[in-house]
Amino acid sequence: MPQIGGSLAKLVYFTREPGSVVGGGRLNFLNFETDRIDLCINFIQDLKDKQSKLNGSSPGELCVMATGGGAYKFYNRMKEILHVDVIREDEMECLIIGGNCLLPLGFSCVDVYE
Repeated sequence: MPQIGGSLAKLVYFTREPGSVVGGGRLNFLNFETDRIDLCINFIQDLKDKQSKLNGSSPGELCVMATGGGAYKFYNRMKEILHVDVIREDEMECLIIGGNCLLPLGFSCVDVYE
């Protein structure tokens, strides 16, 4: 899921461990400067192509979820290049939902904004 702000596009994506038959995997985090957003979109395109080859996914089965102002600013470009649904979500709502998912897992570290 890219979070595209004023200066950085933050990308989080999931990969399975090679040879894994169980549902586990890894979350990967990357940053791209928004003035080089095409690098980010091309990287997502490469991920999409690899996913398609590995799992035979069709374009309708993949989507990009994006938050932040760049989710609106770059919406058309992502949709045209990636040929997938681009779902725009509210950044704060996603942050709260993500935090709520981590709390039951025993993560006690919480950042507070004042």
